[in-house]
Amino acid sequence: VTRDELYDRLHARLESSPRRLTSLERDVLMQRAAREAVQVVPGLPFRLRPGLVAEMLLFYDHLRRQFPAHSAPPAPCGDDCPKGSQIATPQVNRFEELMSDALGRDEDSDRGAGRLRDQTRFLATAFRSYEQFVRESGACDEHVLRDHLVTGTRSHPIRQVIVTVPDWIADPDGLYVADFDLLARIPGLEMLDIVATETLLRSGLHERLYNWWPGIEEISGVGPGEGGAFSARPAIVTPVNTPSDEPWWTFRDREEELVWIARQIKADRRNGIDTPLERRAIVFKAPLPYLYLAAEVFPAAGIPYQTCDALPLAVEPAAAALDLVLDVVASRFARNPLVSLLRSPHLVFVHDGSEISRGSISALNRALSQRQYLGDLDRLQELTADWNPKHLDAIPALQASLAAAHELAPLVEAHPASAQVRCLQSFWEAHLRIFTREDATTFAPDSALRASSSLDVARDDPEPVEGSRSRRSALREGGQACGGPPEPQQRREDAERGSREQRTRAAIAHMLSELASVHAACDDPAWTIDDLAIAVRRAFEDQTFEPISSSAGVHLVDDQSARYGAFDEVAVVGVVESDWPERPRRNIFYPSALLRALGWPSERDRRAASDARFLDLVASASKHTIVSTFTLDDDALVSRSMQLDEIPRARLSTVTRQPTDHSRIFIDEALSLDPPVLDALQGTARAWAALRMSRSSAEAPQFHGRVGQGGQVGLVGQVGQVGQVGQVGRVGQVPPPPALPAPPALTVSALETYLDCPFKFFAQHVLRLEDEPEDEEVMDPKRQGRFLHEVFETFFKTWQASGERAITPGNLDRARELFTAVVDSALERLPVAEAGLERTRLLGSPAAAGLGEAVLRMEAERPVPVVERLLEHDLRGTFSFATRDGMRAIVLRGKADRVDLLEDGTFRLIDYKLGWPPNRARALQLPIYGVCAEQRLVQHRGRRWRLGEAVYLAFKGPRRVIPLFASDADRVRVLADAQQRLVETVDAIARGDFPPAPDDVWRCETCSFSSVCRKDYVGDV
Repeated sequence: VTRDELYDRLHARLESSPRRLTSLERDVLMQRAAREAVQVVPGLPFRLRPGLVAEMLLFYDHLRRQFPAHSAPPAPCGDDCPKGSQIATPQVNRFEELMSDALGRDEDSDRGAGRLRDQTRFLATAFRSYEQFVRESGACDEHVLRDHLVTGTRSHPIRQVIVTVPDWIADPDGLYVADFDLLARIPGLEMLDIVATETLLRSGLHERLYNWWPGIEEISGVGPGEGGAFSARPAIVTPVNTPSDEPWWTFRDREEELVWIARQIKADRRNGIDTPLERRAIVFKAPLPYLYLAAEVFPAAGIPYQTCDALPLAVEPAAAALDLVLDVVASRFARNPLVSLLRSPHLVFVHDGSEISRGSISALNRALSQRQYLGDLDRLQELTADWNPKHLDAIPALQASLAAAHELAPLVEAHPASAQVRCLQSFWEAHLRIFTREDATTFAPDSALRASSSLDVARDDPEPVEGSRSRRSALREGGQACGGPPEPQQRREDAERGSREQRTRAAIAHMLSELASVHAACDDPAWTIDDLAIAVRRAFEDQTFEPISSSAGVHLVDDQSARYGAFDEVAVVGVVESDWPERPRRNIFYPSALLRALGWPSERDRRAASDARFLDLVASASKHTIVSTFTLDDDALVSRSMQLDEIPRARLSTVTRQPTDHSRIFIDEALSLDPPVLDALQGTARAWAALRMSRSSAEAPQFHGRVGQGGQVGLVGQVGQVGQVGQVGRVGQVPPPPALPAPPALTVSALETYLDCPFKFFAQHVLRLEDEPEDEEVMDPKRQGRFLHEVFETFFKTWQASGERAITPGNLDRARELFTAVVDSALERLPVAEAGLERTRLLGSPAAAGLGEAVLRMEAERPVPVVERLLEHDLRGTFSFATRDGMRAIVLRGKADRVDLLEDGTFRLIDYKLGWPPNRARALQLPIYGVCAEQRLVQHRGRRWRLGEAVYLAFKGPRRVIPLFASDADRVRVLADAQQRLVETVDAIARGDFPPAPDDVWRCETCSFSSVCRKDYVGDV
């Protein structure tokens, strides 16, 4: 049993014993005590936070465990004792006295010592209040329980106790001074046995035991290498040609360690080394990384494993759903958290008796983004009352989200803690989806991958290892994954998965119920949503979850549990500096020099004991020991542990082992390495694999963005739809790939998108995928562009309607006044903050001129007057373009921002740009609009018009006005190049060439279609 379980058993044997406080109750009582202590000791240099209170409770426990006070009666507390507290334990008084002596009692000394004195008064006051609250509760914690165990009566006293752990100095999970004192004085105990190795005793434990129990009887001679049942000593397995002073293996990362062990187990099997899996152990210091990796590595190799370590409850998927609820309230019902909540597979939301659909949620997501909804329940209600009829498909999700927001609305304001938790629990239980067998697959990894990874054999490794599932059962799972009938093994896995999900939900419900009950009974302060979220997440962190584990196979154990096992082969993994030795928990209140006055051990004592335990672990196997380290942890370089240098002290013989061969032991190796091996697959699973092998070569054009002419091809980037129709066979009911929709008349801006990245054009204009909406407090660039065009269009229409034509130096001031009036009128419909930004953008500031000033001055500085302006001029139809191969007619559509017809028969083409101007060597829009405008303006006003000037008016960049060409010769070249570029782009689209080939790779960082792009898969970028 553990130390806590020992106290539980001793408590159970007491007659008429008080109820034990739970850890949550103790934490709540300490929070209450800390708040009262803050009122007694004001001016503290820190804020009271839940994490600080948890550290205070740990510190208090440590003090009480360090100073047993069975002989001294409780002493009255000092003047700083909180109201209602009359008695303090001698340990708290002793702590305050020792720290005051160490810090000095001179109030005029340095400020650092003064802050520590105030902190000591605060801690002592809080500890006294906590003890008073424990007494008032009528229950007991472990410290009060020790007094009852010494003085109380028991019906069945314990006669013998065997201690197999050292003290807390040698082991973080060891016993404290108060524990040893209790075992020495507890009534009825007749025999106390302490079991320890000679190595551990020599590290300092022997001296400490004699100080506590002078004259303790010693029995030695039954340790490793000293006769008896434990005489066998292992040999340490080392790589070939390794130096004698480096008897360990070095791998790249933790995964490579486990992969090597899996290969070694299979190699031993082939070489006739028949060590049972149950006699092998993998020992680690940090459990979580290896437990997660083992779930991937060992099933993929067909090696069963067992573990007794628990996982954090917070990593379970159902816990993430509760976190979504907290995020929704904390964000004041913002769009992204609200949509994520509606999409959670663990929760269900209904409207008019029916569950809302995914399509309705997606429609709501886009509708809220278009309305620039950033949160707030009142704003959501306003949108509901004034909902746009074109978003009718979003109404079910809208009403469901509004109902959920009303349910959670009480959490936004401060309320008693118990009420807040009950509100959260009520919402959670009301919307929790009823778990069915179909959900077992929904909440699990991909079933086909799971079936494949369960195969334990390939051609190079014909026999399964002992204890693994049979080939037939694995193949039955593969058949089920590909649509076959459910098999008993599959049903068992689904039942286990369902049981795990249900146990997670039950643990969450119990945690919330206990949190509410404890606060209602012990302390019920007003909580905001931030306080609630912190409390719930801290409660999650304190909870563990025991997954269902196999009862056979390789043992995965931590170094604490390994000492209780009997193994033939032990592999000690992950021996890096950050894990070995385990770093002691740092005290956040006092430095080490002050803690020594309270009995804290030195680092030398801890390190000596840690090295002793490491040597005992290395020598614990009966046949072989393997020690390994690694160099990368999450792509960060790590150093090996210095404890590796202690291995020679174990005095073990060495045996070399050749590096394992690269036989295929994992199913992915059997299928991915050339030539693929399908011997391990049968039935439908083998048919699927044969289908994938029979498809076109990866070098075929369709895998690199070529979708063929006419759209009769599979969609690039869609799983399961690859290649041309009819090119590969079909297995089962695989539908043919849909035909691509024929795009409408091309826009010039769309063709520029193709030049930026052909695949982006394909996704946006052929597949017609939509960008994921993003929350913006101001207009996004697209809406800003529309707003800018509307402002200039309104200004020039008003200017011309007033009888004005050209803007000259003489009427420039009138133009500025009119432009300012138009801008102010347009800004009235924008929020105040956004209106200020747009006003600065258009009208400028004392630091820089605005875009409007650049537009007006550009025209005023031109000598040729304007006779007519064509605003937002539509260019649509069939246009002729000159290429190197002759004239081509192409259907285009577009809209020129502004065409100024000049008195000399030329026209000026203007394109507004909110951002930087495009690269003129690649740009299409401005030169192609010029060519199209010349053709459309034939005989306009009875004359022929010629492009005389084309400029970009850009808000960003060193210059506002950027001309497209500088001379007539330059004009001819620029227009010819643009027409050739246009025709080549149209031809590439007609051929179906849409490779993931951006003109600059930085575009991939912000691309909205990266999730469907195959650039990483085919390696084109």
